[in-house]
Amino acid sequence: MLRLALLASAGAVALGGVAFAADLPPQVPPPAAPALYDWTGVYAGVNAGAHWRNSTMQFSTTDSSGLDVGGGYGVAQAYGVIPTTGTSRVSGFIGGGQIGYNYQLSNFVLGLEADIDGATGRGITSAVLSNDVFIFPNATQSSQSLDWLGTLRGRLGWTPIDRLLIYATGGLAFGQSTASFSEYNVVGDPPVGVYLSSHRNVGWTVGGGLEYALPGNLSNWSVKVEYLYYDLGYSTATTYYQNIDLNGNPEFSSLSGRVQHNGNIVRAGLNYKFNFGAPAPVVAKY
Repeated sequence: MLRLALLASAGAVALGGVAFAADLPPQVPPPAAPALYDWTGVYAGVNAGAHWRNSTMQFSTTDSSGLDVGGGYGVAQAYGVIPTTGTSRVSGFIGGGQIGYNYQLSNFVLGLEADIDGATGRGITSAVLSNDVFIFPNATQSSQSLDWLGTLRGRLGWTPIDRLLIYATGGLAFGQSTASFSEYNVVGDPPVGVYLSSHRNVGWTVGGGLEYALPGNLSNWSVKVEYLYYDLGYSTATTYYQNIDLNGNPEFSSLSGRVQHNGNIVRAGLNYKFNFGAPAPVVAKY
């Protein structure tokens, strides 16, 4: 009898457990975590923005007449009607395209980017000067412009959150910048002197920026904003002047200009990342 009672009790407990389990809600697995964005891959895009500079222009002269009245460039500079230094302020639009490659290691991104941009804008500085020696006004004018600019830069970035890249960048800069300087005096013979320099050279650039990869169906696209400082070095050029002094003798003089080609860029960009060569998505783990 005791054995039968124990068996009956065990069966009741088992049936109760089955009933209790049946009352529990079904076990639903947690949703899969979204894939983390990976910056690795080849990309290409476009950019547009603004550039500006306050470049230094330096001028020196020679004059065969010394400082005799009736001389050329040297006399004019000695009496203050040709400046020794000046500042050329240039600003305008800049825009073009870029191509590059990123490789992500954990939260860090290594990259290489090349771009080429065209630019607009010209800065002009003018002055009209005269004194007791130069009774007739002497007019001077200087100007400078950036024609085009390209860079080849390395990028080192960090991703503090998914899809956001903060990066520093630097490398080679190359481009063409044009500068000119002229002076005019109505009693000169000839009355006009012009200095012109078109500078094409390789220099350096450094800067930084932010880039954000768009979510959802636009995940191949990213937007960025960046600042760059560039320096293409200096260029020099010389113009020569011949005039007749008060005694009827020929005099020879020269005007040389040295111009720094540097400036600043702020621009926004849009990139498209291609899928070939990119790794499979990484799924976040919790």
